[in-house]
Formats: sequence, structure tokens, C-alpha cells
Amino acid sequence: QHAGDPRWRDVHEWLAGERRQLFCRDDVEATFDHAACWGNPGGGNGRRRLMAPKGSAQHAISKALWPTGRERITLVPTMRTLALSKILLVAGLLAAPDLRAQDTTPPKGKHGKAQGKAKKVKTQDTTQATAEGKAKPVKVSHFWDSVDPFEMTLTLNLKRVRNDKMASAPWEPATLSFADSGTTVTLPIRVRTRGISRLKICTHFPPIWVDFVGGDTKKHIFSHVKRFKLVSPCKPQSVFERYVIEEYNLYRVLGLLTPVSHFARIVHVTVVDSASQKPDFTRYAYALEDVDDLAARLGGKKFAVEGATAGDMQQHQTAVFGLFEYMIGNTDFSIYALHNAELVTLHDGVYPIPHDFDQAGVINPPYAIPDPKLGIRNVTDRLYRGLCVSPDTIATVVKEFQDKRSAINALYADTIGKLISGNGAKESVRWFDDVFSDLANPKTVKNDILDKCRDVR
Repeated sequence: QHAGDPRWRDVHEWLAGERRQLFCRDDVEATFDHAACWGNPGGGNGRRRLMAPKGSAQHAISKALWPTGRERITLVPTMRTLALSKILLVAGLLAAPDLRAQDTTPPKGKHGKAQGKAKKVKTQDTTQATAEGKAKPVKVSHFWDSVDPFEMTLTLNLKRVRNDKMASAPWEPATLSFADSGTTVTLPIRVRTRGISRLKICTHFPPIWVDFVGGDTKKHIFSHVKRFKLVSPCKPQSVFERYVIEEYNLYRVLGLLTPVSHFARIVHVTVVDSASQKPDFTRYAYALEDVDDLAARLGGKKFAVEGATAGDMQQHQTAVFGLFEYMIGNTDFSIYALHNAELVTLHDGVYPIPHDFDQAGVINPPYAIPDPKLGIRNVTDRLYRGLCVSPDTIATVVKEFQDKRSAINALYADTIGKLISGNGAKESVRWFDDVFSDLANPKTVKNDILDKCRDVR
């Protein structure tokens, strides 16, 4: 009954493969002392045990999970395991605004459909749940309205950024310049390298965060954008620019299939080395909405907790996630471990959201190699790795995907599709034709999807 109290928060304890739910409550009477709390190892198994107020031993808990910098905390174990979605619903998220889970029409300004010149769409206010259960307006930046390539210049220390290969790289000062009403606007920003596989293989320019901290964006197109991911070609060869545009187009495909997805915007970026003040390259790249901004415009919150299973999440969105990854031939993800997957809490549960599709079979870059444990030799071998949901839910989502077939093909024939060099667009359409042929076969759906689903990981 205290889960709605902001002084409480949940901690997940994992012991011997069993999940238990604990709640932490803050007291303000005294300073918390780690040593006094942890006491001495006890019990026959030698595990360190946490002592309750009256001296009774509670379940052991890894000290690595213990919160730091808290004031005198009491742990109260519940009597049973709680699903993540139930915890979140109790935690005050029921007041979030309605989101039609099966409404696949993208919100206004979404980049899912663009033919001809993009029209400027009036920014719509969405709502965000507050701790008191009231809603406040959340504005969405005009930056995401258009599918026309956005011209911009990044000036940064190229040597430092290229050498930042560590897991937690430092923020580097930079500037972002763009044209606005006939004048050039230059905003101070900071950048930081990000990613896992691409950070290792990218020799041309790594994926980065672009953060507007300290920059005045209120009067410009980046108003209401706190930061975004910038994905650019990994290597100097022109084919890698094609891969980036193809990946951007997959976000447009996903936007047709579910409104619970990232906004993306293609950009034409010139990178200038601040040390020499000389341009280094100009390439197509794309900007990707930060998950915090995504959650805010949908009236929810980011939920960065590992360990989610099929029963913890909203079933329709879980099916969309799995079928979309199957449709594009991507196996490089894990909802359970939050690898190329994010969780957002909305009014009716926890929604998984996929991202990072560079290793998808429909793109098939030369560095994409599937995990040997999966039993496939090439990323072009489609394998369903989605979590298990009911057959009826799968059937519903398959039908929704089929209804979007023409719209998906159109994305490869419009102005963005024409940017895909070589036979990339035609090959993608042929790929999706094969997918839709399989989805139209009930036997294939049963054997390759329903029978291959997973409960976890």
C-alpha cells in the first residue's frame, strides 16, 4: 500500500534464480551506515544477511544492489513475487493518458509517410503524468515534423571523439550550426560517443550523443529537444552511407506499425575538426529521439530495469516488437537485458521499444554476424526471437502488418527511398515481399513464430 509513496522505490533481488521484490523506505532521523546494516555473514550458506529492526534475518541481498547515498533505509520484503508491470501500475502511473495500443496510425508530424514536399505540422501538446496524478502539456519539437534532410554542421575535436572508445566516454565541447530564416545559428552543445558494436568497428566517425545542455534552443527548431542520438556512416566508403539511410527507413517502417516508437530525422551533416577548422566530411546521417523525450510525449516514463519477461509487458506491443524484428531479420537485441531495447511505462503496462537495426538482414552490412548460439549462419536467415504472447495476439498483429504492406513499400519509392543508392531500395522491397508471403501462410506462422517464441531473454 506504500508503493505510491515517492519515498519508496523498488529493488530487485536475484537469488538462486528466484526473483523477490523489495521496497526501500527513506527515514530522515539518522545517517545510514553500510557496515552496521550489513553486519556479519550468517546462515549455513555463508551469505551475508541483512538484519531487520528486531534482529530477525531477512533474505540475503547482493551488496552491489544496495542503493548509495541514501538516508537510513529499511528493507521490507513482500510475501510474493511481483510482475514488473504490476509494480509500475501501483506506483502511480495509472493516471497517464490513454494510448490506443492497436492504433497503428502515427501521431501528427510522424515521419512514417512522406511524399512530395513535407508540410509543416502544428506542434501538438501531449500529456505527461505527474506525481500528483495530474497531466501537464508536453510540447514536441518541430524538428521531428519533416522527412526532408536537415542541413547542419558539427564542429568538434575530431581526434578526441574518434579516440573515445571507452564504455563511459567523457563529454566533449562542440557546436551545432544550421540555417534559420536566412541566417546561420550556432548553438553550443556537448557530444559523447555511445554504442557497443558500432563503437568498436566505426573508423570513420562513431555514433554520438548530441546534448543541448547550456544551449538556448527555445527560439529555434530544436526547441523541446534535450538531446538526440546521431548515427552516421561507420566507414568512409559510400555504401556505408546507404546502410545508414536504410536503417533510418526502418524507423519509418516501425512508425507505421506502432505509435510507441522513436521519432527519427534524416540529416545531411558536415563535420568540421575544431583543431584545424577544416571540414572533414559531409554525409547523410540520422538523428534519433531520446527515450526520455519519447516517454514524455506519450505520457509515460522510461523504465530502465533489466529482467522483464513476456508476462511483465503489454502484450500487443510485445508482439509488435518480436514480429518487427523478425520482419527485418534482426536478432541483435534482448528485452531481458535491455540490449537494443528500451522499456516505457504507459497507462496499461510496460511497453518494449526496439532500436538500433544496423545488423538487420534487410540491410546486411558486411560486419553483421549473428551470434553462433542462435544456430543461423547469416543475418539474412530470419529467426523469430520474440517473447511468447497468445496466438490471437500474434494473429492480430500479423493482420496489422499485412494491412501496412503498401505503405511500407511506398517508403522505398519516396524522396527518402530514392536516397538509397544502388539496388538497396529494390532489394528491401523484395525482402519484405518474402516476409509477407511467409506471414500469409498459417503453417509458417505456427512453425517459425508461435513455436519459436521465448519466455525470457
